[in-house]
Amino acid sequence: ILATPNTLISTNGPTTEAVHQDAGNSLSVPSDASLTDPTAGLQFFCITGLITNGRYTAANIPWAAGVSDGQDIVFSGSIFHVTGLSGGNNFVAHTSPNNSNPGYYTFDNVTFLGGPSNMALITSNPVVARHGITVSNSDIATLSAGASGAGFVRIGKQPGVSYSAGLEP
Repeated sequence: ILATPNTLISTNGPTTEAVHQDAGNSLSVPSDASLTDPTAGLQFFCITGLITNGRYTAANIPWAAGVSDGQDIVFSGSIFHVTGLSGGNNFVAHTSPNNSNPGYYTFDNVTFLGGPSNMALITSNPVVARHGITVSNSDIATLSAGASGAGFVRIGKQPGVSYSAGLEP
């Protein structure tokens, strides 16, 4: 998605996301490579993306995603705006089934407006490889993983951002 800084991607629904990025569950063979199955863990294909600028707005969660094997998605100059009085997190990512290879999110010069200024990282499926999250030059208060964040790991640390203990390498 290449947008101008003033492009608005929005939803009026009280519980829906402006964007829900997800993929099929079978991007890789779902086990580690071994002598008995040398194809296990091989990547069939992966999702890559560059999201520049744009304002993603929703009452609840502007962007929700399932992190897929081998994905590499970069956000640059984007704004994730929660408009609801009791809105949810500004960005939510969960693990997808059949994880064999790590995926990555990079947030550079990104702003979270409204809501809790929080990125919630949820391990909803077991993972073999933890997904990497990088934040730099961004206005984000918290990356929270809670007890269910074992599927994610921070890469680097931006000063002023609070990271859950579960994100430590």
